[in-house]
Amino acid sequence: VIVSPNTMYAYLSVICSGLRGMQFESNARKIMDDFNRLKGEFDKFEEQFRTLGAHLKHAYDTFGKADRQLNSFGTRLDSIESPDREESDPGKGLLT
Repeated sequence: VIVSPNTMYAYLSVICSGLRGMQFESNARKIMDDFNRLKGEFDKFEEQFRTLGAHLKHAYDTFGKADRQLNSFGTRLDSIESPDREESDPGKGLLT
């Protein structure tokens, strides 16, 4: 394109603005690609986090059931044990 010395600055300014716009678009595309990649990683992490939470809840519930069962078993053992058995226990009273 042929330009006069008077319009050369305006012409170069337009070219510079166009190049800046292209660079801005390229940077915006890179940012969006990075954002989409991070979103995918976050979604994977969220899924793993939810799975871990479900496992922990299951473990907590199972521990509660086992604790109740242990207490029940201990109570039954205590109810079976009688005072007569305590006195006849050969290991009792050795240290006293």
